[in-house]
Amino acid sequence: PVRDEPFAWKAYSEPLQLAPHTSTSSGGGEIVVSSQPLEQLNLTTDLTGYCVYQTTFSEQELGFAVQEQLLVVTGRTNNAYVVAIDGKVVASLQSHQNMGLGQAILNTTVAMPTGGSQHTLTVVSSSLGLRNDDIFDSSREAKGIEQLSLGGLNLTARTWRQRAVLVGEKSRIESLQP
Repeated sequence: PVRDEPFAWKAYSEPLQLAPHTSTSSGGGEIVVSSQPLEQLNLTTDLTGYCVYQTTFSEQELGFAVQEQLLVVTGRTNNAYVVAIDGKVVASLQSHQNMGLGQAILNTTVAMPTGGSQHTLTVVSSSLGLRNDDIFDSSREAKGIEQLSLGGLNLTARTWRQRAVLVGEKSRIESLQP
């Protein structure tokens, strides 16, 4: 049968801030705190393709008189990354190399927010699958963030908060009616 009525579209915006709650467990949407970004598949236990990473930095650390700063994110192939500062998306990258190990590198200049001395940097990492050539390899290809710097400041070795699921995914927005 052909439907005459128009489609009804709804939009959902994933929040880019992690709640203040912390935990040492993973897999159920709890926030895990560590001294560097954790490997995505170990954090998610492969139950979701998404991981949200978050850290903070200050204008004083960057020495910010500059309106734009160089952002460098080194991750893995077969991943997509969305980067936000203070909840505003500033960059994204998709890496679709399905054969062989490698790195995905996002190297771009971003406009810096004005006002406030403390800022929050959030990276949403989405796994786009594993290599096709070695599905039984027990070492599994690493996912997530390897290195991250902003304005020459290495943000990798600092406190990171991570959540192994999106809010919309945990809330099961796909089951909402219509």
